[in-house]
Amino acid sequence: MKMICGLFLKGRHIGMKVSIIDNSLCDSSFVSDVKPEAIKAYTDALHEFGVSYIEMTTDSFIMIPPASDMSKIILRMTSVRDLLYINSFDFAYVVVPAHLTDLIPKIERPVISELCLHGSDYMRVTEMFEKNFELDKVSMIRFVDDFRKSPQEMARMLAEYRRKYYRPIDICPTNKYTNAVSEAIAAVIAKSDSLTMRFGDYEQYAELQDYTVSLATLFGVAPSPQMIMALYKCRIMSLTLTSRSHFCRVSGQKPRLTLLLPKQKKKRAESCFTAS
Repeated sequence: MKMICGLFLKGRHIGMKVSIIDNSLCDSSFVSDVKPEAIKAYTDALHEFGVSYIEMTTDSFIMIPPASDMSKIILRMTSVRDLLYINSFDFAYVVVPAHLTDLIPKIERPVISELCLHGSDYMRVTEMFEKNFELDKVSMIRFVDDFRKSPQEMARMLAEYRRKYYRPIDICPTNKYTNAVSEAIAAVIAKSDSLTMRFGDYEQYAELQDYTVSLATLFGVAPSPQMIMALYKCRIMSLTLTSRSHFCRVSGQKPRLTLLLPKQKKKRAESCFTAS
């Protein structure tokens, strides 16, 4: 599971032993005329940017080309109907939210069990759900929360969990109370096995591009030209897939790449478009 997600920063490589999962295809609003090739180009750009796995729902999955590499795709389960796809394709992992835990025994693929903590104690929550399924069927546990923890506190949390359950941990920080990007960096410093973030303008999760810029800033170096080009590709393809790009074509405006630092306030309506 563990892969190297590195930052190439003007000749200097900062290696992080953490897998990056992007979940921007879980609830994206696609334009009506989106083509499978466009989705494939977007996922390729995300991998070039440093993403290890792409998480998506069946709505997104059925739109990708048939010959796509399943080893880098994580399917997010949303209902019992998804079992038809789950056991028919060789996905890398299947994300199972807590309310679908009872379906885990029917899944024939590696499972990421997602637990939304909502400020609760992570050990108590895990113990509660452990009673409802066989833990040996779960390959990884994902904690979703606004953790509000320092790197030291995050490291203690991960160490305590690993001592009891011996399972890799995926951290999915949210923006409910604090900066999710700061929580993501704390998780990296604390040596989390995996991080789930989202590329694009999204207020709930840590934004992948802001995380990357923040990490580069933390090390005091600028992103390399290769990373900037990959970021540009991701941004353009993201606009191509969503209804925002459709608005550009209808209105006669064209998309513009805007790279903002994490502390800058995003004026989304103004920063995404420029008059042609």
